[in-house]
Amino acid sequence: MGWFGIRLMEEKYAMTNTSKQSRVSWFRELKRIQSGAILHAFDLLVEIRMSQAAREEIKSATTRYIQACLGEPDLRPDSTLLAFLETNIDEFANRTPNGILMPKHEFEDEFSQLHKAVASYVRGLGIDNLICNISCPIVVRLVEGTSDPSVEARQYSSSKIHLDAWVGEPGDEVIVSMPMLGDIERTGVAWVRIFHGRGSSPPHGETGRRSQSDGGVPTSPPDHRSGAAGSRRGY
Repeated sequence: MGWFGIRLMEEKYAMTNTSKQSRVSWFRELKRIQSGAILHAFDLLVEIRMSQAAREEIKSATTRYIQACLGEPDLRPDSTLLAFLETNIDEFANRTPNGILMPKHEFEDEFSQLHKAVASYVRGLGIDNLICNISCPIVVRLVEGTSDPSVEARQYSSSKIHLDAWVGEPGDEVIVSMPMLGDIERTGVAWVRIFHGRGSSPPHGETGRRSQSDGGVPTSPPDHRSGAAGSRRGY
């Protein structure tokens, strides 16, 4: 799983006031531009089908970065790498308790290539007029398909329903999640709609999650006043 933030073009959408209508307008324009690739769409959550070529390029760059972190460049194909990770996921010296593979000097070439692949994909979406800039570095996260009570008990465990504002993400940013490897049904992202700024969803709240088979990329805003919260499964 990888994710990054897109800062929105505030001159057109006045995102600095974090109003819901500004956000809805931005997502409406995104859906118009990418109308042929939309898999699922809500006011503030969109899932876009990736082209096979773009997906393979980003997946390959992600795999090379993981292999570099492990010091195992020969773990191919994907099934071999995933089988290795199942029993050796604790071997990563740069993996945080929340599963993030922190970039280090030793892996800067592979990490840079991953950024180039993602930048190429974003440029190909044809939404330059909607974007001010993109937050870096990209976050690469490896999670397990089982629960770990010791991890879930942490104050800021990403398996809890949360908003990316809790780690300082700005209110005029849209979060892009890209599931790349493994069983997405067990390790993907669940989204919950926020009502009335209460920080939790009522019984009739809308929820959604990405399906592995459709190759989609979900995007969602992090702001707590009119957005969507998420939790990452698999800990």
